This record gives sequence, structure tokens and C-alpha cells, in this order.
Amino acid sequence: TEDVLHRLELVKKVLYRIKEDAFAEYPDIEHADNVLKIIVFPEFFWRGPKGAYSIDELLNDGDLDMVSSTLREEIVDDFFGDCLFVFGTVIATRMNDEVEQLSANEVEYYNFALVEAGGSRNANKNSFVITKKYISGADFLSRAKLPNPAEDHLHDYAQFDSELEKVLEERNTTLVTDNVIYLEGLRIGIAICLDHRVGSLWNELCTQYKPLVDVLIIANAGMAIDIGPNPIVLGGVVYLCDG
Repeated sequence: TEDVLHRLELVKKVLYRIKEDAFAEYPDIEHADNVLKIIVFPEFFWRGPKGAYSIDELLNDGDLDMVSSTLREEIVDDFFGDCLFVFGTVIATRMNDEVEQLSANEVEYYNFALVEAGGSRNANKNSFVITKKYISGADFLSRAKLPNPAEDHLHDYAQFDSELEKVLEERNTTLVTDNVIYLEGLRIGIAICLDHRVGSLWNELCTQYKPLVDVLIIANAGMAIDIGPNPIVLGGVVYLCDG
């Protein structure tokens, strides 16, 4: 909880600086209402002192609900009505705490991005959780006791079960597993680190015969734009935040 509260304070500082910029003599940001602002925090922003949060503790202690509520309260201000926030990713696990020596095969691993549209008109809507599909060895800290799944040749993150999906529904949050959200008439693709290199968005579009995206956002730690496919329309844009 202490770790989560500290990270929330960092978010608030960023939001304050965005507001402060609007009153600067030479703003760094185009604040016109007809310009969509995209604010991206890096992958692993929510990882915790143990290298990953416990899904059960997040739910039982109310920390996940607190994070969601606090973020929404901070951006419901209409100043952020033309902003899309990717609040980094959450690294989390579900395991049997009674077992002293766990192997990676006995742990469920999760990595997902928290995405919110700002302003009062988006209150209780346009809230998304974007799941990461592929595990990278860099996702987990070597100094943590948590088994690194990549070292045990695990390649895929766990999928949200019905219990977790119900939690999202209660928070009016849409679970996105195909990397694409729709906002203000735009198709926005969101890829998390290794998913970009593997081309999970591109593969999804090809498999489902879906059109290219207008905007691609890559939240990552150690990835480059040109290292993976960028399935955007002519004139589309790609943004990368490397943490």
C-alpha cells in the first residue's frame, strides 16, 4: 500500500506539471481543445517492492480500487477532457503463499496497462485495461525472490479469469486483449514492449481482417519503434515511451 501511494503521488506531480504548462509563457504542450494529448507512463510503473504485486492483495486490501478511483478523480477535471492517459503497466502475480519454494510454473503472471480518457464527459467510460501477451526476461527483477518465468521458459502471460473480469465490469472498465481501443473516431493501438517486437497488434489485425490503426502507442522498457511492425494508416503516428 505504501508503494502504491508513493506512485500515485508521482502521477499527481505529472498531472500538476501538465496543468502548470498551460500558464507558461512558452508552453511545451499544445493545449487547444481540438488536439488530443497522449500522456504515457512507462512499462513497470506499477511493479512494487517485491518485483510484482499480488493480485489477491491488490483486491483484498482495496489497493486496486484505490488506484482506479484516485486516477479517475485526478483526471475528471475538464482541463484533461482532450487527454488520453496510459498510466504505465501493472506487474502482478497470483500464487500460493503457503508454499516456501515456488517454481514459475506454480505462479500466474500478469502485465497490463491502465488506460483512461480524461474529462467529465469520460467519467465512468473510456476506461481500459490492455493486457500484455508475451513474457520478457526483463519484466521481472533478478533481486526479487519471485521466480523469473522467462528462466523457466514460460512465454505467455495469464489471461484474466471470470473473477478479474467481474472486478473490471464493476469499475466500468473494458478489458482489451486485441491491443486496439476506439476513442473520438480514432483507432488507437497499444503495444506493451515485447508485444511490439513480436508484432502482436499486426498479427491481430491480419487474423481478424481489421483495418490499420490511426495511432500506435508503445509502452516499454528497452524497445525501439523500428524493431517491430507499425501497422498504422498513411499519415498515422507512433509514440514510444521507454522506461
